[in-house]
Amino acid sequence: MKRIVAALVVLLCRLTVGAAQMPTPWHIGVTLPLTGPAAAYGVAARNGFEMARVGNPERFKRIVLHYEDTQLQPPRALQSFHALQRRYAPIAFFDFGSATSLALAPVAEQKRALLLSSAYDPAVNRGKKNVFRFANTTADYAQILLDSLRRQGAKRLALVVAENPFFTQFADTLGSLVRAEERVTIYSVQAGETEFGTLAAKMQHARLTYDAVGVFLFVEQATQFLRRWRTLPWNGVVFGTDAFEELGLPHISPSLFEGVLFPNARVNPDFLESYRQEYGSSSHYTFAAGTYDLANLLADASVTCTRCDLEELRETLENPAMRAGAMGGYRFVDSPIAGKHFASSIVMKVIRKGGVEVHEY
Repeated sequence: MKRIVAALVVLLCRLTVGAAQMPTPWHIGVTLPLTGPAAAYGVAARNGFEMARVGNPERFKRIVLHYEDTQLQPPRALQSFHALQRRYAPIAFFDFGSATSLALAPVAEQKRALLLSSAYDPAVNRGKKNVFRFANTTADYAQILLDSLRRQGAKRLALVVAENPFFTQFADTLGSLVRAEERVTIYSVQAGETEFGTLAAKMQHARLTYDAVGVFLFVEQATQFLRRWRTLPWNGVVFGTDAFEELGLPHISPSLFEGVLFPNARVNPDFLESYRQEYGSSSHYTFAAGTYDLANLLADASVTCTRCDLEELRETLENPAMRAGAMGGYRFVDSPIAGKHFASSIVMKVIRKGGVEVHEY
């Protein structure tokens, strides 16, 4: 009997020592659209997290990812945020989308929860201590786009804009950056609009006064609009946003989009090739590159930390050193206008029949 008790004591000691050596998990709450009209974006963002986690499981021993579907709806995002906080008390949250991040940011700040967002809109985190954007600002993208249009002599711009925070904020920012001799006319449409006959007819009377037309729409919407617009006798520049990354999908007609310009974050070709091999598509790979880099940044912080608490994680994120990743070089920036965010290089892309051309400036 004494031998059995002694053996049990030894076993218990070993289990206790083993448990003490196991790192405390870092739960990360991830809220993003996995279903609904914006699902392609959210799935790509989740793919980036998973590529990082599966590719280096040793580094991710401490990281536990919890995914929640928001459908890009603020009420669902808030519900998921509170549920994750109750269940796991995450050390950090990630949210995809301007609309949902705008809703979550004040709540995270109030509760002193660390929120990382993919949103371009600096209103998400301006003046906030606990909210970081893992993206360039809308103004960065808009300025690169305007510079490209100016090089082509475009001064009179028409924008067809879906009523969605990402598109409307991009359009407003673009309008705020134009010069006195430039003009921007905005045509607003509903986010679910697919019939553009009336709008095309309205624009037809003024088409000759436009040097360029911006299509700030979801890709399916843009397809319907361009089918109408391409029938008009007009040879100006067509441009858009990085929503056009979805053009790798087989159901999209590339001829409608040939020559369309759009700004995008730079992504390393090696990452793009790995992503294409893993998922059989390059759709929205820029979003995947961003979450891939963010996941690795969090995992590295979990390995090198000493206190391993929220304050130390925030300090690690705020290190201004240049970091290398799928997006090339990126670094932390804190400014009165853009708040705390991570900035990377932006390129202009041109859609061609044989693929997408990348132009760096």
